[in-house]
Amino acid sequence: MAAAPPRELYIAPFHRLEAGLGGLLRRMEEGDPFRPRRVVVISNLVRDRLQERLGRGGAFAGVDFLTPRDLAARIAGPRLGREGLQPLPAGAGAALASRLLRESRPRLRRLQPPPGVPGYDEALHASLADLREAGLTAGDLRRFRSKEADAVQRVREIALLLAGCEGRLAKLGLYDEPGLLRAACEEAEASPPGVPTVLYGFADLNSLQRRLLGACFEGAASAALVPAEEGAPACAFAKPMIAWLRSRGFADREAAAGVARPFAGAGRALFGAGEAAELPGGALRVVSA
Repeated sequence: MAAAPPRELYIAPFHRLEAGLGGLLRRMEEGDPFRPRRVVVISNLVRDRLQERLGRGGAFAGVDFLTPRDLAARIAGPRLGREGLQPLPAGAGAALASRLLRESRPRLRRLQPPPGVPGYDEALHASLADLREAGLTAGDLRRFRSKEADAVQRVREIALLLAGCEGRLAKLGLYDEPGLLRAACEEAEASPPGVPTVLYGFADLNSLQRRLLGACFEGAASAALVPAEEGAPACAFAKPMIAWLRSRGFADREAAAGVARPFAGAGRALFGAGEAAELPGGALRVVSA
């Protein structure tokens, strides 16, 4: 029986993660410099930074830098296109939410838009997207129980709007980002891509992103590079992400040393796990918060 592909976990500040990425991608070549590899990044800005950094260390072939949305489109986009579905146009989410509110107004008691308050449509669209990315359905919300009648009514109205949103998207032949992610999860779970994957720069993922990445980790070498320092109070928000990765078999590895940074002392004082470093008077000034 063949050994399972390695899963490596690196927890360190960004400058140390950057320093080790090139060597990690080289090891994933396994003798084939053109072997496809994926680096899933938190933003296009991080993608540009890493590409520039890798370019200074030599040539790389076969490496794609993708955000979670890019990855989902790569996996599920072709099938959705064959089914005649189209992505929701930019800005159309708020318009869809506005229409839902108008159509549902007679059935809404607690979630009526406040008169004269702008932005309610955008807020509703974002909230429904958050619920769907968390893996919740209208049926899940309808099963909510509480002794507080007001809370139950609010959740039932959210369920009504959530069902209306998904129904309207289906009727129009459109999909939004949560729909794209869910379709990609189904594709990747049915047929894991088998492409070595590096998860870079994430301290948290929503439920659909975790589901998608979990499927992509199957059948190929994978690594997660988490920007944090364990034990540091400022990095406590990363604990659930780190625990999830370890539960999926990722083994801790020591990150590269990196290079000295101009503000290393200030960084240790603000974010370090140990005793706060002493800074000379006037060395640190907060100019914005």
